[in-house]
Amino acid sequence: MFAIQWSMINLQWSALTAILIVEIFFVILLLIPWISPKVWHAFFHSELVQRIVHWKYFEAGLRIVAAGLVLFLCDAIRSIYVYGQTKDVQAASPIMSTADKDALINMRVYQAERNFFIVGFDLFFGIILKRLITLICLEAELIAEADGTTLHVAKPMRERPPYAKRALEKLTKDD
Repeated sequence: MFAIQWSMINLQWSALTAILIVEIFFVILLLIPWISPKVWHAFFHSELVQRIVHWKYFEAGLRIVAAGLVLFLCDAIRSIYVYGQTKDVQAASPIMSTADKDALINMRVYQAERNFFIVGFDLFFGIILKRLITLICLEAELIAEADGTTLHVAKPMRERPPYAKRALEKLTKDD
């Protein structure tokens, strides 16, 4: 029974580590410079992605995942506190401690700190991903707006009568 509990605990932290790796991969993928914001905008507004985002349980699922991450963060903080206190109590005890006990306590403190950093970075990269996607879509919309404005301004310049073009060329040559 004890081994099953520890394997389940390791399973949950392994899942959180996998989430962290996927988030890091997506952040790196979004930051690749040769994939233009227009491509990302088209991807994020594609029918498949929009179906997933507008699925009625999607928002609730994200909130449950975020609440679970906060819960795991609190658990990691509690573990750091508990095992840190155990380490301090053992260091202050007058009875000689064995090397095995020291190693076990140090291992648990290390695992608690590792879990804290995993969950902390999970939450951090989740926020970074959300903001990055928002900024990329906004940049794509601004680029499209700027292209439209450029075309709108350039069209009357092409349709000028020849005498206006010659006068404009004279003015620019004199400078």
